[in-house]
Amino acid sequence: MKAVITIIKKEFRRFFGDPRLLLTTIFLPGLVLFAVYSALGAVFNNLLVDDSVPIAYVRNMPQSLSSAINSAFEVKELSVSDDEAKDTVREGDVDIFVVFPEDFDSLTVS
Repeated sequence: MKAVITIIKKEFRRFFGDPRLLLTTIFLPGLVLFAVYSALGAVFNNLLVDDSVPIAYVRNMPQSLSSAINSAFEVKELSVSDDEAKDTVREGDVDIFVVFPEDFDSLTVS
């Protein structure tokens, strides 16, 4: 047991006495992790943050869903035909085109 303690003391003396060994085993990995995660955080922050509000064409907007739809989307007045609205969605100018039945609020789910 005395030989083991002597070896441990010797290794600790060598480890803490050599500045290069201390630098490469304790400080350098921490600095590399900090740099990598900082770079990843900056890149993903720029990629994931999207402040744009989706644009929607809505035909026959029901009164019961009006506030919910208006809070989630920027609703545009539908002054074009259904085919033209579908084309604008395909082109990417508008995000969604929704058509509700005329009597949506009076319909019941059975």
